[in-house]
Amino acid sequence: EGPGRWVGANGNEYSGTWVAGVKVGKGTYLWSNGNAYEGEWKDGGTIQHGQGRFSWKNGNVYEGLWVDGKKTGDGVLTTAEGDRYEGQWNRDMRHGKGKQKLANDELYDGEWKENLQHGFGTLYQKSGNTYAGEWLNGAKHGRGKLTMAATKNVYDGSWVDDKEHGQGTFTWSNGEKFEGEWKQGQRQDGYGVFTWDTGDSYAGYWQ
Repeated sequence: EGPGRWVGANGNEYSGTWVAGVKVGKGTYLWSNGNAYEGEWKDGGTIQHGQGRFSWKNGNVYEGLWVDGKKTGDGVLTTAEGDRYEGQWNRDMRHGKGKQKLANDELYDGEWKENLQHGFGTLYQKSGNTYAGEWLNGAKHGRGKLTMAATKNVYDGSWVDDKEHGQGTFTWSNGEKFEGEWKQGQRQDGYGVFTWDTGDSYAGYWQ
């Protein structure tokens, strides 16, 4: 009873606390393939459960909560490529609220569902463009606002499958704006309202 070390014939190792020949509480398990887990266990040290840190041979590291051997709860995953996700997990998937920063400096801060952006979130792209709005299964979908860094132009309106689609307002950096219908990322002919930077406006048919 107390601290001890076990070495298997397959080269795996476990160091931690033992009671009556059973692994209990916290411990470190080293696999022969180079993976390692240090933290809390359940069921005799066979399932990660509680707070723990798992490092893979490829350089990826997860530190956070586990439930029944799955990343579940709050945790941080850092990859060898430089990507980093910090937030909520459910059964090994990003799920709930979380922030992901990729190695190319692209950042998403918002809601997730089964590893995809889903709900409300803000995307900061490497180009400097920013999208804040609704997402559906990893795509911009619903109401959202895109601000373009290079031109300072802004589109605020409806999105479907990552494209401007439905009613929207496009505002140029000089203050002029057009309100009308969009389809698959393109402004459509039909009724719309154009407002000049002077405040004058025209409402009617456009093509």
